[in-house]
Amino acid sequence: MKNPLIKNKQFSLFLYKISTDILILLLTFFCLAFLADSILPGIISDHISFLKFFFIITATTLLVTYLGMKNEITYSPAKSKRKKVLFAFLSIFFVLSLLVSLRKFFPIEITVIGITSIAIVFYFYKTLIHET
Repeated sequence: MKNPLIKNKQFSLFLYKISTDILILLLTFFCLAFLADSILPGIISDHISFLKFFFIITATTLLVTYLGMKNEITYSPAKSKRKKVLFAFLSIFFVLSLLVSLRKFFPIEITVIGITSIAIVFYFYKTLIHET
């Protein structure tokens, strides 16, 4: 007879792999929906609430984390130059989205929001990308 713990572990590993794939699909859809809504405001947000979608992504992330800890899955992040290129691309996208969304604000408000956004991007760069 097979051990029921092995079967349970295999099922748990299966759930981990499926939930990881679902998380990747959700994040891809969220990025594309955000891109479409940035280009044509209201095209997506009138039909789908980004807040509800954010909660679904958060719940899926927590599920993946829990199943990863249960299955003792660890990883070491790879150090590559692609992180800097991706960060630069996402920063440019962030700035362009910010410019499109701020077109009806007063100049002083744009300045304050812009400086704050630059500070946040710099903080993320120092925390996530910069190697010490």
